[in-house]
Amino acid sequence: MTPIRIESVSKRFGRTVAIDSVSLDIGEGEIFFLLGPSGCGKTTLLRVVAGLEVPDEGRVFLGETDVTDLPARLREAVMVFQSYALWPHMSVERNVSFGLEVRSVPRAERERSVRRALEQVKLEALAARKPGQLSGGQQQRVALARALVVKPRVLLLDEPLSNLDAALRSEMRGEIRRLCNEAGLTALYVTHDQHEALAVADRIALLDAGRIVQVGTPREIYTRPASRFAAEFMGVTNIIEARVAGLDPALLETALGTFGATRLPVGIAAGDAALVSVRPEAWRRGKGTHGVSGRVATVAFLGDHAEYVVEAEGGRALRVTERGPGTGVFEAGDMLELHVDPVDVLVLPAGPGEPE
Repeated sequence: MTPIRIESVSKRFGRTVAIDSVSLDIGEGEIFFLLGPSGCGKTTLLRVVAGLEVPDEGRVFLGETDVTDLPARLREAVMVFQSYALWPHMSVERNVSFGLEVRSVPRAERERSVRRALEQVKLEALAARKPGQLSGGQQQRVALARALVVKPRVLLLDEPLSNLDAALRSEMRGEIRRLCNEAGLTALYVTHDQHEALAVADRIALLDAGRIVQVGTPREIYTRPASRFAAEFMGVTNIIEARVAGLDPALLETALGTFGATRLPVGIAAGDAALVSVRPEAWRRGKGTHGVSGRVATVAFLGDHAEYVVEAEGGRALRVTERGPGTGVFEAGDMLELHVDPVDVLVLPAGPGEPE
């Protein structure tokens, strides 16, 4: 297991700043995600770690080794590409074996290693097939086996599940985590899919415009985002403009009424402008100390839960998700009383929030 250290790395393409002085410490055996919208710099940062791009400033370390100036082939950091990049004319076995052949590994050892890698990804019965005879999920497993067979120090994954359908993506998430844990690998994984990051990551770095906005566990970033961008990118939420009316207890005045909260951002004072973030699933039916009322505008019944758009005072549209008994009983035009517990009210700075 090899930690990764990225120190003040910047990368520009002409006048475009792809990465802006990014620093990260990724621990041994950690499955670390780079998450963010298209164009935020996450794939460029991955390619810098892989040695496929040279940073304009900063250093990259794998363990204690400074690899900034090492070519990709000498870094022992193996990339799994979004396109799989399999040789179509080679069998599954030959695709997996290719990296060992390039390294001049003896044949007997090579065959043992390939057999073990295919067993890890549960494809030993398909060793003789060509990639074109495999499903998308099976092709992705071949790509993983090819990466694992050379026993890399670090595994780099560039949106590896983006070409799969929803059911296969869900299955492969668990497989990737299992394989990384079994092999004891440190993994750096790029995605724009929030659900993928929440399901697989040990920690996440959220990027925007080439800079790190927030680093934390999936739970921390989802439940305690540091900015409006983080709150909205990590899932649907209701953002409501507010003003701090009290500090102990924390009270927020809004156009929809007063909300309580269990914590406030550091440095905020009474009278300051702020934002209230309430996730759709945090709303509860019925009147409460901190409640709102509104008329149901739209209903989407999705089996185990229902999603409503509720028009509150001033025409404000609130997203509401309801689960459990009685789900989906309301129709467009019905009146709803809603409330939210202070522990589920997140208070954010009124500004866009500064990246770390």
